[in-house]
Amino acid sequence: MRRLIKLRLEDGRLPRGPVAEVLDGAGNGQPCDACGAILAKDQKAVCGIVVEDWRSLRLHIDCFQVWDLERVEHCE
Repeated sequence: MRRLIKLRLEDGRLPRGPVAEVLDGAGNGQPCDACGAILAKDQKAVCGIVVEDWRSLRLHIDCFQVWDLERVEHCE
């Protein structure tokens, strides 16, 4: 998962900017923006809005944690 998230950060499919708002809740059957797997209704999902381009993200909680760490490392 970490490798896929790094690749998506590099090619721009995932944003690198900070998140303005983060909410958690149940999945809704849509794909995770980080790993592409479906966010099942019985899974916890994290939704956020990225400041750099006001893009919304919907991620598995584990994917969000990896993305958050990788985006910071990628920007340093």
